Amino acid sequence: MEGETFQSLAFIACLLFHRLFSRNHDYWKRRNVPHVEPLPLFGSSLDMLYVPLCFIELQRYRRFGLLYGYFEGSRPILSVGDPQLLEGILDWRTKIFSNRRIGNTPLQRSQSSAMRDSQRKCQNGYRAAEGTSPQKHFNCNSSKTFSLRVSILSVTKQELHQAVELKTGDKIIDNMVSVKGGEDSKRIRNIMTPLFTSNKIRKITENVFQDSVNTLINNFRTAAANKSAADLKRIYGTFTMDVISVSAFSFRSERYNNPDNTLTRLADSILNQKLKVKLIFHHLLPIWLMRILRIDISSSADTSELRRIILEIIEERQRTGERRNDFLQSLLDIYEKSPSASSDKYLSMDELVSQCAVFFLAGYETTASALSFATYLLALNQEIQEKLRAEVDAEMERNDDHLTYDALKSMTYLDQVISETLRLYPPAFRLERQAEDDYRLGNTGINIPKGMVITIPVFAMHRDPKFWPNPERFDPERFTPEEEKKIPKYCYLPFGAGPRKCLGQLFAKTEVKFCLAHVVRYFKINTCPETNIPLEFDLSQHGLLQPKDIKVSLVPRHL
Repeated sequence: MEGETFQSLAFIACLLFHRLFSRNHDYWKRRNVPHVEPLPLFGSSLDMLYVPLCFIELQRYRRFGLLYGYFEGSRPILSVGDPQLLEGILDWRTKIFSNRRIGNTPLQRSQSSAMRDSQRKCQNGYRAAEGTSPQKHFNCNSSKTFSLRVSILSVTKQELHQAVELKTGDKIIDNMVSVKGGEDSKRIRNIMTPLFTSNKIRKITENVFQDSVNTLINNFRTAAANKSAADLKRIYGTFTMDVISVSAFSFRSERYNNPDNTLTRLADSILNQKLKVKLIFHHLLPIWLMRILRIDISSSADTSELRRIILEIIEERQRTGERRNDFLQSLLDIYEKSPSASSDKYLSMDELVSQCAVFFLAGYETTASALSFATYLLALNQEIQEKLRAEVDAEMERNDDHLTYDALKSMTYLDQVISETLRLYPPAFRLERQAEDDYRLGNTGINIPKGMVITIPVFAMHRDPKFWPNPERFDPERFTPEEEKKIPKYCYLPFGAGPRKCLGQLFAKTEVKFCLAHVVRYFKINTCPETNIPLEFDLSQHGLLQPKDIKVSLVPRHL
């Protein structure tokens, strides 16, 4: 009898478990939307443990088309790769999709839906109280239930606030312009945009890039003299770390000779975490539950240390009155002139520190990856390399072996090579947007509810033969002025688009152009036995395309 009771309880427990983690798995089927068949508990996320996400999205895109659904746990997600539909999502005028998600936030009903539901008794028996908003009343009941449950786990009041507000609890991350939402994001972007004008970049090109590229060339010459393959990720990482350290904080990292210096260690740790299981939790659990269970998707210890270092630099400058010509100083000047918190020109100290951090982190690995990809592709395509070298040689000989900002702007083939590199290997291989209100998706008949996350498979779109003939071929001619006009809008998204477009686009492209021009000028780039063909990639996190070792042979030119 006891055995039968146990079996019955086990059977019921299995049914409840299956029901709990399979709820909503018919969401896309009920709406006749092509979709990835979900698994109980994991939804469509299990293959992320062993296949890079960019290739998962490419496979799904080719199987299901430009528009399909999938699941993170029980949460429905919509992948949109149709340029016409993306215009309504990414356009500057569309405010509904102006934010990214922070974590696994719940779908929400619109105010009108809540009003309709509140006007009748539901299965759970809730009813709007007289004189109150049904939506407000419902949220209040939900928060009471939530508070009761989490109190058992001894969550602090601060953690509860962070959970309800859907924040990570990390001061660095929560205040980044790339994470901030709504008017706060718009305010900070408006403050930061003047810091990335062409005149600002011109000064950085003349004062910062040249010293850093000289060190880079010496490092490549050392590798060539030792007859060893050049480790592109490491050496370009040294260059970009040097550039970003000087541009942000006015000191050189010397990463090549001191790879364990604090800033390098922190950047590598924050950007290169091996998440795997944590990433699955990120897809399965709401962010408030991850906070309660102490599951950190980022390394809070590392971001806290980075915050401490930036604050120490600020305190030292304020103490001595020393001024520097760098990104931090520009933000400090804005901070010191900030009006009241209600002003659209206000910048808090927490926000200042976070923008320094995002400039430092975003300008490090993505730029190093772009340079590595470009150099690798030139090694595989000697004719393109020679054509680029001819343009670089002609321009540098006209300028006494020196490159100015204006000279870079005139090098059209160099620009084409970099644009084509970013098509094949966009460092940010996907975009995400979260609906701030209900939205009807074009003429598809799909209604996107408030809170739903839209993913945009940039890597897959960039390899779609409908938009790019022979898409696997490296062909800079796609980006001649004449051909570029033929590219449909929202088909090419290496820097995003709309109100969330990358602020540092001009800075990054100028840095890549300056560096690559010098490498092609002073070296012939070849493949070698250590060159991986095709490239291999790490399991991607943070939406960044992360190659494993990229090694080539660099032969010095005798000029």
